[in-house]
This record gives sequence, C-alpha cells and structure tokens, in this order.
Amino acid sequence: MNHGEKGVVPFERPAAYWARKARKANTPARMPEAALMMRKALEKSGDSQVALELAAIYRSMHCISAAERYLMKAAADSGVTPQLCYETGLCALERQEEALAENALDACIRLAPGSALAHECQEILETYPWSWQPPEKRTARSLAMSHFARTRLQKGDVKGARERAQAAWQRGKTGEAAILYGMLQETPQMAEEYVRHAVEKMPGQTPPLLLLAQVYFQQGKTEMARAAMGMCAGLCNTLQQVEAFSLMAAQMGFYLEGLALAEEKLKMHPCSTDYLLIKYRMLKKLGEREKAERVLQTILEIDPDDACGVWYARHPEENVPYLGRMMFLPILGMMTSSLRRMRKTGPLNRLLHLYTFVLRNEAEAKDVYAALVPLWRKMSPQEKKKLDERDQNAVTWLYLYVLLRLGKTKMLSQALDMMPGRRRAERKLARYLYLTQED
Repeated sequence: MNHGEKGVVPFERPAAYWARKARKANTPARMPEAALMMRKALEKSGDSQVALELAAIYRSMHCISAAERYLMKAAADSGVTPQLCYETGLCALERQEEALAENALDACIRLAPGSALAHECQEILETYPWSWQPPEKRTARSLAMSHFARTRLQKGDVKGARERAQAAWQRGKTGEAAILYGMLQETPQMAEEYVRHAVEKMPGQTPPLLLLAQVYFQQGKTEMARAAMGMCAGLCNTLQQVEAFSLMAAQMGFYLEGLALAEEKLKMHPCSTDYLLIKYRMLKKLGEREKAERVLQTILEIDPDDACGVWYARHPEENVPYLGRMMFLPILGMMTSSLRRMRKTGPLNRLLHLYTFVLRNEAEAKDVYAALVPLWRKMSPQEKKKLDERDQNAVTWLYLYVLLRLGKTKMLSQALDMMPGRRRAERKLARYLYLTQED
C-alpha cells in the first residue's frame, strides 16, 4: 500500500476478476469491451474454458476467424468438449462447411445428451436451411459423373475432367453438371449457355451467379455482369458468401459493389473483423488510404492478434486476401470427426438427446441409450425414416417403448390413456418387444 503518496499503483488483478467483468459486460452494446477483458483473463490463466468463452464472444460479434483461433487453443489444451463442438459447428455454418457443421453439432449431442447445449444443437440440426436437396429422378448417373469430374480436376487432369463433365451433362443436365461443364469450356462464349442453365436449375445459390457474372465480364458485357453481381449480393447471407462475392468483385473491378455489401453486413455486425477486412481491401482498391487505415486500426482494436490485420499493418502495400487464417476450421473439423466410433451421428444420436431431454428428471442418458439401441438396430428403414422426419406417431410410439423399458409403468399408463389410437400404439409396443426379445 502506498500510504500518503499521490501516485498509487493498483494491484495486479487476477484472471477471475477480468473474467467476471467480461461476463458482466457481455451485452450487445459492450461486446468488444467484454472480449478485451476476457483476453486479459486468458493471458493470466491460460484456462481452456476461458478460451472457449472468448471464442463464443468473438463468434457472437461475427469475428469468425478470431473465434476459430481461440477454439484451436481450447482444443489444444483440453481436447474435444461439447462446448467446443457447438462453437465449431456454428463457425462452420458461417463458412458454409455444412458437412463439418453437422458432424460437430452431432458430436456435441453425443457428448452431452440431455443438456441445454445439446438441445440447442438439436434445434439447429432440425431447423437450419441445409443446402442439400434430394436428387431429381434419373439423375444419379449424372451426379456420379460430376463427382468423378471434380476428382479429376483436383488431380490436375483437365482433359479427363472435361470428358466426365460432358458425360454428366448428357446423362442428366443437372445444375451441378451445368456449372461444372460450363467452368471447363474453352471460351466464355461457349460457357454462357451452360452457366445460364445452372442459374435456372439452382435458384437462390450464389456460385452459379458469380460464375455467370464472370462469363459476362470476360465477354465484355460489363453491365450484364454488374446486374448478375447485384442479384448475387442479395443472396449473400454467410461470411463465406460475402467473401466469395468480394473476391469476384475485386477481380472485375467492381470495388464499389464489394464495399457496399461489406457496409451492409457491418450495419448488422458492426464489430465483425472479417467484414471490416473486406471493407479495408475495397477501400484500398478505391484509393481511400486514410479511410482504410482507420478501418485497419479498428480491426486491431477489436482483435489485436487478427492474422490479416497484423499482416496488413506490417505490409501496408498489400491489399490481397491473406488466407493463412483459414487453416483452423479444417483442423477443428478433423478433431470433432475423430471421436471414437461409438459416437454415432444421425437420427439415432438425435433421438437419444430427444428422449434424454424429455426424461431428464426420470432417467440417466446411459439407461435411455440402453433401451433405444437394441430396438433401433432391428427397425426397418421405413420406420427409421419416419423417426428421422419426426413423424408424430412414430416418435410417440418409441417414447412409450422407452418408458416401458425403463420400468416407468405409471407414466406409460398415463400416456396411453391420454393419446388417441391407443390400440394401434399397443400393437406397436408389442411389435417392438417382439423385435428385442432375447434369442
């Protein structure tokens, strides 16, 4: 204590102090402040749970790159946890890595069934507008040939890829075949027909519109290219879509369009370092150096360790995207996908959470799992499909079976008395018991 002195040096605050203040400040209006205080707590403690909290704050601010960086730190310290899987899944959705997101959210459910976090994952899995659509009839061969064409293209065999893309187009004329065959045409004039077909077959998707704009631009049809980019801008919802749009806009010199989209997104997420980086690059392209420098300063105030911001600060002449920050999500995806084989994904995993959550005050997760799995293995594909689609009758019948297996006879009797179609439910119960009887 500096008694009687004017300049009092404050005590060094512990990590718990900064973490408590960060949690208190974690409101929409004070998120940057909360992030900086949680960073201070992480510096002092090195705790993986604090790293996860910091990642969640940055993800809420739409600083996806920063969130992924701290998720990597948490994973390195404590491995795969439910919170890590949940945050990884949400970051993956912003990157449009839907398969990775689904795996991560499924892993969260399997690690902590019945929890509030698993319930949130369940909601996302069942309500998110996944881009996958069932294939059209008689297009299976076309889709297979498109896959082979992409494989060839990844290996650098352009000629082989073009041959398989042509076969895919001839066999099905799907949107995927059209966009792939259009990409592999020798001239933009030849590509235009196929790309226009892809736009028609894939409404609401940004990749075919971006490719169409590029084809128009290469032919000198600048206004048509600008119109295609305008349609595409209205469909950009995720970070990956906005970044792809900005890259294409920069290639064609449509810097004002790229800047306008970044500013539109910043109205909703004013502290997003990822959108601020897009704005910075567009301003640099437009020659607005002073404005760009102010944006860069803002980025480093929000996230002093942002890889792009640090890179641009050290290399002010650079204005191309720095892609080094993209390496974290694939690694996180591999970690969430490398859980033990018993950690299944899909309908059974989600049903486990559903019934565990409903019966959270009546039974443990392991007992619900022990009741479900033997029956699931002997169900028909049609029954499994109905459960996956959340058919009300199928879900209710299985719930009654779980109650029966858990010995909850009073709850079973009450449920049967309240439901219509009791006889049908009893017949279904009898069938389930027959399927799971001991040999």
